[in-house]
Amino acid sequence: KEKAADFISRSLQEQYARWQPRARYKRCSDPTVDFIQKLSKSMRRAAKDSRVLFHYNGRGVPQPTENGEIWFFNQNFTQYVPLSVFDLDIWNSNPAIYVFDCNAAGNLVRWFNEIIAQQQIQVQKSPLGTVQEPDCIVLAGCGENEPLPLTLDLPADIFTACLTTPIRMSLHWN
Repeated sequence: KEKAADFISRSLQEQYARWQPRARYKRCSDPTVDFIQKLSKSMRRAAKDSRVLFHYNGRGVPQPTENGEIWFFNQNFTQYVPLSVFDLDIWNSNPAIYVFDCNAAGNLVRWFNEIIAQQQIQVQKSPLGTVQEPDCIVLAGCGENEPLPLTLDLPADIFTACLTTPIRMSLHWN
């Protein structure tokens, strides 16, 4: 029997594939931090100069920390361990798009703004063309201290559904 996390990730991949059928997708349910690091670096190499998509569905895990960390399993799958979005951004590099469908997702936007500001300082201090301009898009399902919206009339992942199936959601909403 398929686990709920596997079903969600498979459905999400299918929805993204409708928008970009030639893109390469790799889904992972309940990954470890080490797996995320290897996967991110692998996807960056494969994407070359194209944009990498990182979609974090944080349902059922602790909300992001005030320090800009999201949660993944440890190697033994016995507890959650934090992963800094600074590390994630280094592994995914630029260009990238991040989708955070989790409680308090807006907290991560604040940290990505800090990352971008630091990258812009590096660009200004470096000789022309030696440092890559920051190029990431961050989408968050709710504000810094907000829970994800829930209503019985709409899918549990309202934010993701609006991104991946906007026509269906607009018809459902009205």
